[in-house]
Amino acid sequence: MKKSGRSLVEQSALQSVIDNARRSAEAGYPDFAADDPATFDADFIVQREREGMSLTSALEALVAFKRAQR
Repeated sequence: MKKSGRSLVEQSALQSVIDNARRSAEAGYPDFAADDPATFDADFIVQREREGMSLTSALEALVAFKRAQR
């Protein structure tokens, strides 16, 4: 099994952000991504997962997107 390089706490925190964003999206809450970078990141990842990407691919896509925005 490949080691991710993240601690259990980091993995849990990331999963918590993703789960919260998913619940908010499913409940139809407004998108606050424009005002909150963490929410934007979670929303970006959730959307990519809905498109069929793995979590790893979604994170890589987010990093590529952020680098392109600089």
